[in-house]
Amino acid sequence: MRRPAIICGGRDFIGSHEAEAWLVLMLLRHAADVVIHGDQEGADRWGARVAEMRLQLPAKKFPPEYERFGREEAPKVRNYQMAAEAAAHGRVPVCLAMPGGSGTGHMCGQAGRFGIPVLKWRPGVKA
Repeated sequence: MRRPAIICGGRDFIGSHEAEAWLVLMLLRHAADVVIHGDQEGADRWGARVAEMRLQLPAKKFPPEYERFGREEAPKVRNYQMAAEAAAHGRVPVCLAMPGGSGTGHMCGQAGRFGIPVLKWRPGVKA
């Protein structure tokens, strides 16, 4: 059984030492053993790199399938798939959200629908 952590956030998110420390602490605190992300620039790829470099956690990517679902629906379908994948495991997953916009909000909403706790990092927030 795996314990996944979804990492999400804005495409324009730029990581900081503070954000990295929070992310590593949350991954450890929730005993994550795999990272799920949407494979976009910004928070997704940054978080996956941090998890791999600092904790040697593998990542499962869910890039949006624009050709299949179209420009507007692809990210929504992808967010649903990420939440469903995380929830399919026997142990409680977690969604770790960095600052972002409506796409990040949608991902957090999908996680909530699957009963996945959502933890949000904001600058100045200590773990």
